[in-house]
Amino acid sequence: MVESNGTGRHRIEAVGWAVVAAVLVALAIPWFMWGSSATVAGLPVWVWWHVGWLCLTAVVFAAFVRYGWGVGITGGSADG
Repeated sequence: MVESNGTGRHRIEAVGWAVVAAVLVALAIPWFMWGSSATVAGLPVWVWWHVGWLCLTAVVFAAFVRYGWGVGITGGSADG
């Protein structure tokens, strides 16, 4: 049941951002690439994985700053 003052929505947003953060943390280390000697453009594939992961993390953080900053921290109507 979603409360009329919007706290239910904020709880769902907080859980959503927590799930996104957990997925980013889980993808930070490419466990499945350990032992791979494959290269692309002269660099190991895991280096490219990290480049892509850093780009994804930057986009997610920009979205968080724009849409989710303060979710789960600020109180809502009591804040000025």
